This record gives sequence, C-alpha cells and structure tokens, in this order.
Amino acid sequence: MLKASLPNEWSYELAEEVVRDYVQRNFVDKGMCVDWAIHDSENDKGQRNLYIHVLLTMRPLTENGEWGAKQKKIYDLDENGERIPVIDKKTGQQKVDKHNRKQCKCHTVESTDWNSRENAKMWRKDLADTINATNEQLGIAVHWEHRSFKEQGIDREPTIHIGGGCQRFRAQRHTDREGQHQSGNHQEQSPVGTGERNARACQAGTSQRTIRQD
Repeated sequence: MLKASLPNEWSYELAEEVVRDYVQRNFVDKGMCVDWAIHDSENDKGQRNLYIHVLLTMRPLTENGEWGAKQKKIYDLDENGERIPVIDKKTGQQKVDKHNRKQCKCHTVESTDWNSRENAKMWRKDLADTINATNEQLGIAVHWEHRSFKEQGIDREPTIHIGGGCQRFRAQRHTDREGQHQSGNHQEQSPVGTGERNARACQAGTSQRTIRQD
C-alpha cells in the first residue's frame, strides 16, 4: 500500500485529476490493478488533511485474465547451458521427487519487479515531481521532497508522524485530567487494557507507513 499526503491548497477535483494521471502512468500502464482513494478531512481546529491511499497488486494477469504466479522457477545451468542435476550424496545418483521426476538445481525469482525498492523510490520521486509541477502551475511556492534528510545530506532528526487517533486520545486524556483538577478529585490512574496500549503507542509516537504490500 502507498500512502501519501497531497497539498492542502488543492481542490478535491484537482487532486482527483492529478492522482488519476499518476496512477495510470506508474501502475496501470505497467499492467497492475489499482484501487485508490482520496481522503479529504478536517480536524476540530479547521486544519485540512488531504491524502491518498493506493492499493496495488503484486501478481500479474495472464492473457486469459487470470491471476498469474508471484514467482517463477529458473533452472541453474552449467557452462554448456545444461541443467545441473541434484546428486544424492549417499547413492551418487540424481535425486527424484515423489513422482519419480529427476531433480535439477534451481532458484525462484519474482514474476515482476513491482515489489522492488527501486520501483518504490521511483514512484515516490514521480509523485513529488508531479506535485511540484502542479504547484508551479498554480503559483504555490512550496517544494515537495521525496528524499529523506539523510539522502539529502541534512543533519537533522526526522520527526515521527502521529496519526489522528493518537492526537484525539491525547486531547481526551488532557481534558479528563483538567476536569479532575477542577473538581478537586484528581487521582493518578494507569490506563488498562486497550487504553494502556493506546497510551504507550501515542507516547512513543508510533506509526506505520508502508509502500509495499502483497
């Protein structure tokens, strides 16, 4: 799954037009099936959050429209281009499987390169380039960068994204504590069960951003 922010200055209609073109060029034209959605929300402070989710297939489609294999078998060859037999050390004979078929050395490779880190970096760069080109046309003087601080040679600690759920949880805990102080019944309590896990996650600022998925 690919999740990415979009400029909040954009209209929903513009975001839909740009994302549709991006998805077509990078994924559909390569033979992938894509399920994408634009999320346009606003928090209680009036701050907009425009972003996309893109779900991608890792399996290719066959000519018959059926799902193909994710991996394929490649036989290892000797210097003469012949398959290399798997020899049983005890008998000195070529091994056979349960169907009495002779076994040869082989390895598996992915049927496509869709799950490669190189492609993920290329897709991130293309999205940043697409956003920057659109911003330039609109006169928005904000540059989007797909590279990390380390890749840019910037000595700065990266921030950790905290999702809306954690922010709402923090705000609720703060409100509850204020109410306890005002009522004079303040008492420190430890969160339990799911609340404890949420508290620890929010305090740690945990989040997940995945760009590859089976």
